[in-house]
Amino acid sequence: MPWPVFRLDEVANVVAGNPAPQDPTDFVEGGRLFIRMQDVGREHRTANIRISTDRVSTETVAKYRLRLFPSGSVLIPKSGASVNLNHRAMLGCDAYVVSHLAVVMPNRERLLPEYLFYWSLSYDPRNQAQTTSLPSLPLSLIKAASIPIPPLPEQRRIVDLLSRA
Repeated sequence: MPWPVFRLDEVANVVAGNPAPQDPTDFVEGGRLFIRMQDVGREHRTANIRISTDRVSTETVAKYRLRLFPSGSVLIPKSGASVNLNHRAMLGCDAYVVSHLAVVMPNRERLLPEYLFYWSLSYDPRNQAQTTSLPSLPLSLIKAASIPIPPLPEQRRIVDLLSRA
């Protein structure tokens, strides 16, 4: 039996990250992770990103009203050279994320974060990216991506197989 196919935005919340603070004093040792494109690029593909060059202070979070994204959110580059490099990451802990990345937060009643991550590895939007001086992938295209949704036990089986491959 074929699995039903949904638009990504029907089974996940797809948003952009936060604009990056510009003042060097906004970043501190021991602060909360602020994931940038370079962090995702350094990993290329990872289901457990937990390292960032930058950490933001509590004051910076309040000052810029930064949104904290939950562990299990999948990051897809939406602007810059990383669009063409097809980098992917899944947050291994709660973190703040730069606006050049789309953050895909699965509806966990319908979609396992790990299944979403493995699906994202097969999602290749490079031919849809708009190219000016740097490639750009609008959130609307990411939201409209088609994703097959098997039952949760089947998603667990698929994740188990792929994580061992």
